[in-house]
Amino acid sequence: MLRKLGIESPLQLAVMLCVTSLIVVTTLGGSGGAPEIFFTYRTMLAVVAILCAIGCHRADVRISRWFLGLVAFLLFVMFVSVLRIQGSHFDSLYLSYRYTFFICAFVSLAHYNRYQSAAWKGWILASVITVNLMHLIPDLLMNRHPVKGFSLNNADYFATFLLIGLACSVAAAIYGIRTKWRIGAALSAVVLLLGVVQTLSRAATLAIIAIITIAAIRSRKQIPRHVWLFAGLVVLVVVVIVAPQLVSKFLLHGESDPYNYARIQIWLSSLRIIAEHPVLGVGLGQFSNVSKRFAFPVDGQVARYMVRIGMAHSEYLQHAAEIGIPAAVLLFLLLAYLLYQMSQRAHSVGPEYRCFPEAALLTAVGLGTHALVDNCWTIPVTASGLIVLSLADPLPLQKKIIHRQWRVSHLALAGALILAIYIHAVAIPGLALYYNDRGHKAYDNFDFKRAEKYHLKALAIVPDHAPFLDNLGMVYLDKAIQAKDAHLLELSRIYFARAAAANPLSLDPLVHMEAALTRSTNGDSEHDSEIYHRIIETDMKLLSIDPFIPFVRKNLAGALYTLGNREQALRELQTAIEYEPNYVPGYLQFATWYEDLGDTSSSEQYTAKAIAIVNKYRDARLREPYEKILLGRPLSTAESHGDPR
Repeated sequence: MLRKLGIESPLQLAVMLCVTSLIVVTTLGGSGGAPEIFFTYRTMLAVVAILCAIGCHRADVRISRWFLGLVAFLLFVMFVSVLRIQGSHFDSLYLSYRYTFFICAFVSLAHYNRYQSAAWKGWILASVITVNLMHLIPDLLMNRHPVKGFSLNNADYFATFLLIGLACSVAAAIYGIRTKWRIGAALSAVVLLLGVVQTLSRAATLAIIAIITIAAIRSRKQIPRHVWLFAGLVVLVVVVIVAPQLVSKFLLHGESDPYNYARIQIWLSSLRIIAEHPVLGVGLGQFSNVSKRFAFPVDGQVARYMVRIGMAHSEYLQHAAEIGIPAAVLLFLLLAYLLYQMSQRAHSVGPEYRCFPEAALLTAVGLGTHALVDNCWTIPVTASGLIVLSLADPLPLQKKIIHRQWRVSHLALAGALILAIYIHAVAIPGLALYYNDRGHKAYDNFDFKRAEKYHLKALAIVPDHAPFLDNLGMVYLDKAIQAKDAHLLELSRIYFARAAAANPLSLDPLVHMEAALTRSTNGDSEHDSEIYHRIIETDMKLLSIDPFIPFVRKNLAGALYTLGNREQALRELQTAIEYEPNYVPGYLQFATWYEDLGDTSSSEQYTAKAIAIVNKYRDARLREPYEKILLGRPLSTAESHGDPR
């Protein structure tokens, strides 16, 4: 049985099990990866890289030095972009190691796959398709709309994953050497296509068109043009019938969700971020923090600034913004070169191997097309996508002149280096993320004692990570509110201050610090005066990161007014209303202040404006806490427990 799969040695069996497990495991933790999945998939990537390197040690060819040099330089530039970030480097190193592990595993596996049989490669390709179907078919049978699979928070991410299975199925249906395989692959392609369109992802639908178009062009000798035209027409009819909501998303142009149709504004904001830091970028993982200053209004809704950019909605722009234009250009040039290699070698391999470079090319077309308009290279997508690309023999190779024997001292040094990297990149962050996740779950269950214990353990492992510090601060804040304990309130402020120092561009610690300070007043004029000064300092920092939050600006105005700086207070509150014209509490605050100042006419005008807005949206069904706060509506307990921003 194993020989039929091309497995003839324990090493081949180990590599096959690791690769197959990697395809499965990366989909089990959602699109981002739970702590247990993080630890497992990174360990597997390291094992795959090592085992494949051992398997290629006695090969007659090796990977070209210029290619390895460019890859090493790319990773070095990414590391430099991490070091220039102020505060903690945990998030950026997390992403930097992610790139490093995936690239090393891909290069090593691609070299190893060069020497494997068609049966071996076919099993891996079949594993990718099978995992796709395993996640898709239950949703189809349960008639879920939209189909989300393992990506419950964003169906678009699942659609990207399905594109890989679709590309592999199309390639196998066209270039498979056995009729039963081709029929099975064709059926799989139909099911996966239905799945993609039922995720209601417009970008993934466009990627399907790109995959089918390239497949039709490259297979024109195998399949006549009129057959492809007929297949395309059938696909179009099927999409209209089974996914009318998707058709509506293409035609509505933002009537129901304007932000979902604001790609051009998002890309322009991303270009402004790139223009600020064109050489080294803002740093890995920093886009979501920096981008808040470049938010844009979405008119026609209750709230204009409810949604922040968060991501570039383009992998190309995201990478250019975070690692800089030179590094991003190098990354994409290397990927383009690998695609060129695949295309060239597709015409030089035997019939039994042809389907693998074609599957890799179609996968690259699908993922590359979707990446133009979305951030879609999640962990499951990256893992399965690179595994498929590794089957295409894409690496530049050169003849190995000297077969060097590794000395024991060399092996010991290499082993120590690998172990050190593994501890720093996997063991330490994995354990810290595990305890932080346990703390989150305890916090969500209002078990503050256990939450405190687990968050302290996470901080004992990684003491300067802003989210860990902020999480512990929130535990103390909620305990202080529950117990009315001033000491716990002060403790929460200490951790929020440490979190803000660990990441000066992070908004959450400052938002939570403001909440803690607001609850710290006690009626003593001298004490409260100091608190109001600290609120002003905190709010000024907040607004330097995100100038469009009306609630923060109103709180700033309130502190200024209390301290006697009424003119600036009125200006800040007016700015809040200019950003959010439906901000009812802002108008009511104006009414109160003008009443205090003896301007009854102005007070009545602002009261009338607030009433008019309330009446205008009286029957509006609001889902977001941001909108409810904007209109002055009460929040539920669950909503008030979270961050209304």
